[in-house]
Amino acid sequence: IFMCINYELNNEIATITICGDDEHNLLNGKMITELSTSLAEFDTTPSALACVIRGAGDMHFSSGFSDTHNTKNKQSIEHFFNPGLGTQPETAVNVRSEAIYRASKPVIAAILGDCFGEAFIHVAQMSDVRVAGENVHFGFPDSLDGLGSALIRSRLLKQIPYAPLMEMILTGKTINAEQALHIGLVTRIVPNAEVYSQSYAIAALMC
Repeated sequence: IFMCINYELNNEIATITICGDDEHNLLNGKMITELSTSLAEFDTTPSALACVIRGAGDMHFSSGFSDTHNTKNKQSIEHFFNPGLGTQPETAVNVRSEAIYRASKPVIAAILGDCFGEAFIHVAQMSDVRVAGENVHFGFPDSLDGLGSALIRSRLLKQIPYAPLMEMILTGKTINAEQALHIGLVTRIVPNAEVYSQSYAIAALMC
C-alpha cells in the first residue's frame, strides 16, 4: 500500500502517479522511496508490460522537493545521493551504485508544467520515452555548486549535453519544451490536453 503515490495496473499498462499536497506535486522522502518501490513492483509483475509515470492533476509533473523537508535544494540532493544519509528500499538498486530504481521494462513519462530538481533527475533516470506538454519547464531553480553540482552531473551527463546542463545547474536557468526537445531531453511535444492520451497510446504499442 502506497501513501504518497498511486499505483494502478490496467490492461498490461501500469500507472504511477505522484500525488502531492497541491497542484505542484512536491516530493518528499517518503514519496521518493515509494517511487522506487512502485517501479520495482511494476518491474516484477509479469502482466505489466509498460508503465506511465505522471503527476496528479493537469498542472505540474512535480515542482521538486518540498521545502518543509529540506530548506535548500542542495541539501536535499546531498541527502538523497549520499549513502551515509539515507537508504533506499530493499527492492531498489543500492544507492551506492544507482540511487534511482531503473526498470527493465519500458517507462513513459507524461510531463506537464514544472519538472524541477529531484523530479527532473527522476524523469531522466527512470523513463525511456518522455512526452512533454507545451507548457513544460525543466531545471534547478535553486542554483547549486560543490557536491550538489557534481552529483547531478554524474546522473544526467548521459542524458543531457554538458554545456546546457551546467548552465541549468549553476545559474538556476530553466528550459522550455522546445529547448528540451532540441537537446534530446524529451521525445516529443504535444498539446497539453493530449499528454496523457498520447503517453498511453505509446505504452499500448509496447504491449
